[in-house]
Amino acid sequence: MIDEKLFQMLISFVVAPLVAFVGKVIFDRINRNEQTVIALAIVGERCTLCRLKLKQALKSKMR
Repeated sequence: MIDEKLFQMLISFVVAPLVAFVGKVIFDRINRNEQTVIALAIVGERCTLCRLKLKQALKSKMR
C-alpha cells in the first residue's frame, strides 16, 4: 500500500494545485459574470432613458 510520505507528496504536488486551480477558475467566472451583469444593467438603463426621451419628444410633437 502507499506509505505516509508518498501520500503526503501526492497531496502536496497533485491535489493541492488542482484544488487551487479549480478555485481560481470558479473565481474568475464569477467575476466575469458580475462584469457582464453590470454591463447589461448599464445598457438597460440607457435604453430606458432613450425610451423616456422618445416618449417626451412624441408628446411634445402632438401638442
